[in-house]
Amino acid sequence: MTQTQRKPITGIILSGGLGRRMQGQDKGLIEYHDKAMIEHVLERIAPQVDALIISANRNFEAYAASGLPVVADERTDYAGPLAGIEAALQKVRTPLALVVPCDAPQLPMDLAERLLTALEQAQADIAIPDDGDRQQPLFCLMKTSLQASITQALDAGQARVLDWLALQNLTWADFSDQAQAFANINDWDTLESLRGKD
Repeated sequence: MTQTQRKPITGIILSGGLGRRMQGQDKGLIEYHDKAMIEHVLERIAPQVDALIISANRNFEAYAASGLPVVADERTDYAGPLAGIEAALQKVRTPLALVVPCDAPQLPMDLAERLLTALEQAQADIAIPDDGDRQQPLFCLMKTSLQASITQALDAGQARVLDWLALQNLTWADFSDQAQAFANINDWDTLESLRGKD
């Protein structure tokens, strides 16, 4: 998976959500085109990074079957995706981490490359895609040195990703040419809609 002439990147797949809009089901394990959603994400993200970690809070054996490290939140109050990123970053040994959710089976095949270009050009600490309609903060490339900042925010009770991002040195990358790639399957209607289009 190693790409030449760039800093190594670890991919973090966020699979720790509660799936409230899907009757509490674990979204990463919901079937989409004959395999679990996270399998689609893995196929797309693996060629773009040098290592991978799955952030999960249940069904650990199912996720571990991938052969990848599975990391659970260390906080017991379910602090959301920022807590998942915090826990995973403690296991990352590369200077950069590419964060993606488990419920985006069509994510861009050039996500890491374009975010890295934006990050370096802006000399930023985080790069986030803009799909032409909205920003996509849970698809981000970040410097792993930001772990301390995340911990500080969570310790202060500030768990919202957007609130934390507002305090960071970030930049945006234009992905308006493939906005559909960021479609999140957050409910059953969206799942059926995407199944019907493919």
